[in-house]
Amino acid sequence: MWLPEVGAYLSDCADAALTAALAVAFAEVCGDDPIPVRLAVVAMGKCGARELNYVSDVDVIFVSDPADGTAARIAGVE
Repeated sequence: MWLPEVGAYLSDCADAALTAALAVAFAEVCGDDPIPVRLAVVAMGKCGARELNYVSDVDVIFVSDPADGTAARIAGVE
């Protein structure tokens, strides 16, 4: 059946969008300076299971080292 394949493709698109958004957030907060934190974005639910559909939302958790104000600013850039 093609539905699992579509879900995987939609999850890949969400992954690419999150990766691009994280790059923009790093640039806005850190500029050309070295990035002072390690930050991971963990996909939860249907995105993490690669089962997104057209009405799914993308739930993520940010994990950082250290968990400081810079990491919070990066994760919260709008």
